[in-house]
Amino acid sequence: MRTRLRESGAALILSVAACAGKSTTERIAEHERVRVAWEQTARFVGAEWARRTIPDAYAVRTLVRASEELRAERAKLQTDDVPEESRTRLRDALGAARARVDTLEAAVRARDRGAADRLVRDSPRANADSLLRHAALQ
Repeated sequence: MRTRLRESGAALILSVAACAGKSTTERIAEHERVRVAWEQTARFVGAEWARRTIPDAYAVRTLVRASEELRAERAKLQTDDVPEESRTRLRDALGAARARVDTLEAAVRARDRGAADRLVRDSPRANADSLLRHAALQ
């Protein structure tokens, strides 16, 4: 437990240090990049699991990690110096992404490949580069 707490603390310190000197647009884009990366990782894992190309345990472990990372990113956002409107939008997007990942994880745990396939098909497809450009325009 202490090791995990230390890792989380170290990650938070590193993320705060990494954000120092970055513009608001760059900080917003970084939060978006992290969200998209984990959301698309979960989407890929769900699709591959539905096709029976990866084991159940790997899918669950990856989806749990995606959910944890999205939760951690939301916590980082709370301490980041971004405009309130952007913070609200990012917080909502991170929450929605985490909800989709958690629903997909539940489908995998229930071994419901049909539900997982529907969740993957209905989940948004995103390109990190397009989101970075979008963030730069705000």
